[in-house]
Amino acid sequence: QVIAIESWITASFRSIDPIRGMTFSVMDFNSSYTAQEHFDNVISETPGLIVMSEPIGDISAKVVFNGAGLGSIVMYRKEDLFLSLYTAQPVDVEPMMPVEGLVELARLIETRIS
Repeated sequence: QVIAIESWITASFRSIDPIRGMTFSVMDFNSSYTAQEHFDNVISETPGLIVMSEPIGDISAKVVFNGAGLGSIVMYRKEDLFLSLYTAQPVDVEPMMPVEGLVELARLIETRIS
């Protein structure tokens, strides 16, 4: 599957107190088909991910964990790109951003990459 990836960029952000963070990742696949295959694999391997009825990009999903060090995840596919945003923090600490904020940020990113 790595062969199908043309490029992969990840940026991590931390709060001032460095216990909360957010990661943004863009994977550029060689086709929409391979990007969709990756999306489907992540859906099947990540419990709780729900496909959004009002999608970001071509298809998107989200989940709120807020436990075991993981906050929320928003991911979407747009053509041959797979983008994800997720928060991470220790147990019993509020995430850097609620899932609604991640959705809003993902929609903003979609407008900027179009």
